[in-house]
Amino acid sequence: MVNFSGLKLRNKLRILSFFSILSLIVLGFVSNYFYNTGKTLNLMINAERVHNNVFHEGIEDFYRFQISNDEEWRDKAVAKMEAANQMARNFSIIEQLAQLPKEEYVDTLFACYREAYGDDRSNAALMASRIKLLLVLDLAKLAEAQQITKDVYEQGERIKNEVLAYQSSAVVEVDEEIAKDLEQMRVYYGDFAGAISALGKVTNSLLLVGILLMVFLLILIVGLISELISRSITSPVHEMVEKFAVIAKGNLAVDLSIDTDNEIGELANSFREIQDGLREVISYTIKVADGDYSSQIAPRSDQDELSLALNKMVDKLKESHERTEKDSWFTAG
Repeated sequence: MVNFSGLKLRNKLRILSFFSILSLIVLGFVSNYFYNTGKTLNLMINAERVHNNVFHEGIEDFYRFQISNDEEWRDKAVAKMEAANQMARNFSIIEQLAQLPKEEYVDTLFACYREAYGDDRSNAALMASRIKLLLVLDLAKLAEAQQITKDVYEQGERIKNEVLAYQSSAVVEVDEEIAKDLEQMRVYYGDFAGAISALGKVTNSLLLVGILLMVFLLILIVGLISELISRSITSPVHEMVEKFAVIAKGNLAVDLSIDTDNEIGELANSFREIQDGLREVISYTIKVADGDYSSQIAPRSDQDELSLALNKMVDKLKESHERTEKDSWFTAG
């Protein structure tokens, strides 16, 4: 247990202030961490939007190919579909990517989802770290979202292969097949959005619990430190109050257990000096009561009115005693 007894009062207050401010800083960092964790879900939704846009741009290029019969349009369509499919595949195997070295892992995400991350590599780094956290938590909704993206990837590959295998002699059949596959893709998009929404609710609940636990822990720590500091001040003060009450009743046979180098220790030393002074006065008065006027009590300072008054009293008693003895000698003859 930390012992605050020897610290000066100002330092104790500084420690309490330091931990209070530190608690606010820690809470701020924790809140920011949880906020960024929630931001990860928005990045996932944005990635799904970009995938949707890129893939459908590929479909539009394919339709241009059908109209113009220009192979360049089909090549563009296939390239965009492959890019979109790679986005879906990477998310479906995200736990495998998370095993890569950190920089390679971040670079892979950034290269694949650059547009979704607003061309900001820090978003890729954020996603990389939070995905690892979500994987550690082993959330079912994350696994569900990964399965959906796997289905999207397989569906996208199927459509891409249909585009590659397209023959102008089978326009109607291909268009119907692609339209059917695209309808299924839209279903997957809806399922993915639902899974991410559910994942958001789960993570928000976990984040709320985490924040509450952190707040409770910080309150507990600050409260414990406050209690220790409070006891280090009040305990010796209470002891001195009790000992002063005993002395007020005339009993000087009490001792203080306080031995510190702070203001409380100085107050305890002053208490002992008062106690020693009273004992010296009592010893001195006992001698005087026994008729010993030969010594005087040494004043502790020019302001020591009690010692000065006692010495003056003793001088008067001594003079009176000597006069009485002298008169008795003359009377006795």
